[in-house]
Amino acid sequence: MSSAVATPVRPVVALADAGAHRRLERRHRMRMVGGRLVFAVCALVLISMLVFAATQALPGSAAERALGEYSTDETLVAAVERQMGLDRPVVEQYLDWASGAIRLDFGNALANQRSVWSMVQSPLQNSLLLMGVAWITTNTLGIGLGIAAASRRESRFDHVLSNVMAALSAVPGFVFAIGLIFLLATGVFHVFRPVSLIPADDLAWQHLDLLVLPTMALVLDSVSYCYRTTRRLVAEAMQSDYVEMAILKGVPPRRVLLRHAFPNAAAPLVQVLAISALYLLSGIVVIEMVFSYPGIGRTLVSSVSVLDSPMIQCIVMIQAGAFLVVSLGADLLSLRLSPRRWSVR
Repeated sequence: MSSAVATPVRPVVALADAGAHRRLERRHRMRMVGGRLVFAVCALVLISMLVFAATQALPGSAAERALGEYSTDETLVAAVERQMGLDRPVVEQYLDWASGAIRLDFGNALANQRSVWSMVQSPLQNSLLLMGVAWITTNTLGIGLGIAAASRRESRFDHVLSNVMAALSAVPGFVFAIGLIFLLATGVFHVFRPVSLIPADDLAWQHLDLLVLPTMALVLDSVSYCYRTTRRLVAEAMQSDYVEMAILKGVPPRRVLLRHAFPNAAAPLVQVLAISALYLLSGIVVIEMVFSYPGIGRTLVSSVSVLDSPMIQCIVMIQAGAFLVVSLGADLLSLRLSPRRWSVR
């Protein structure tokens, strides 16, 4: 008498469902990443249109600004406009400019007819160095102090530090810059130079002492946001159920903070780091002007003062591209650190 052998249907079905779910999540992740990339590209194209239209609306033509004192000769102006392609339709001019911008060819500056890209490389490196030092210092202080305050909630240390950061957030960046110049360079002490005059042939990393005051001004201007956000995120994580369970199990407080609370606040902190970088990118213009620092912000202000449209277009597009790259990178990294945001619901 033979008995029928039962077929293990359920495990096979479960494996098939798990495999289909993984494939569905993979497609979902690709759609999320692709959507963000498409949005970034569309935003950059729209910004390029606005920048080109704004520079086209500047007083006078680019040919007249390039000729300067010779712009009264209409025949000469017309010849230069033909040479620069300004007699073509606006759409054709934009497409030609955009194709060159993709190759990092923004044309020549109106002031001296030198390549725009070659002229902005040195200021760009100087600004990147200043921003990098300020960003590392800001986030090291902000995250460190935020974690320390969250671990000592409602203590005197927490109250004093929170009040100090609130006061810092209410002061504009140029006030910090002027105050530091008065305190450490001119009025009280004479430790640093009041301006960061770097020779034209040198880069900022060759004169690191000139970075101290601009870096301090940027850090004082941006550290409060990093501190307050870190404190809030870590404090919320410390009040969660899994942290309370770890405390009840007798896990040491330091380990609870570093192994349980802080890792769960890491994904939102990525956005904090990105916003800190964007804040420095926007605030560096004022700081560079106060300290006469030869960076991209000061170059932009100088270009606007003489209505040098190719320089303005190049610098604004660099800043817009940096904004989009930082935002996109932070968004994708935070998604990577938060698997539940990737999952299909």
